[in-house]
Amino acid sequence: MRRKLLLMVFMVVLVLSAGGTVIGQPLDCYNYGESIQYGSGWCDLKPPINLAEETCLKLTIGGTATKVLVRLLKGGEDPNSAVGLIGDPITVPSNRIIIVKLKKAYLNVVQVSVHGNPSPFGIDLGINNGPARLDMVEKVDCPAEK
Repeated sequence: MRRKLLLMVFMVVLVLSAGGTVIGQPLDCYNYGESIQYGSGWCDLKPPINLAEETCLKLTIGGTATKVLVRLLKGGEDPNSAVGLIGDPITVPSNRIIIVKLKKAYLNVVQVSVHGNPSPFGIDLGINNGPARLDMVEKVDCPAEK
């Protein structure tokens, strides 16, 4: 009985501390990096991970980018190429958090990255777009569709 009560109190505290935000499981990033020159930031994963179709990732974006490209890089792929980009450019909201729902499975992912600046990989994000940094990446339950 006491154990159940403690568990219920813990759950209430957890819900209250979430404040209506989506809580997730941080990915095991052994290295967060960024490039001022390229306006990008990344999370290196070790070991590589597999992400199923319809997985949702919550990305906390640093920097001043108002639009970003998101990439899931597979082992052996060239990080200097546009390979692994998922979807179209994403507008970064004022809270700097974006949630990306994967439309297909991604296997052997070794890096999650975000790309800002005016034209990463030759894709126009706007002349005034600033650099992006990846501050956190989490796997979350997908929000209900509107």
